[in-house]
Amino acid sequence: MSGNSDAVSFTVNFAHKGHQFTGVSALNGVGFELVDAPCGYSRQMIQFNNCADAPTGIFMDSVSAVVADEPAIRGYLKLKPDV
Repeated sequence: MSGNSDAVSFTVNFAHKGHQFTGVSALNGVGFELVDAPCGYSRQMIQFNNCADAPTGIFMDSVSAVVADEPAIRGYLKLKPDV
């Protein structure tokens, strides 16, 4: 991400801690990586790190859009880096 970016946002419907979200916005400083999903079936997940209260991950094949170098999207779960 460039120095001017605020977040990388992933559009994906999911539930986390009893709330429904239409996406995740990972703010600057939150790391993420593509990993093999524990369920197998050749699926991959985006796993978030360096943040508190994040979902275990989101399935990559469920993501419909990725927006980088933009502010966090309203209504998305905002992941903030650990301090």
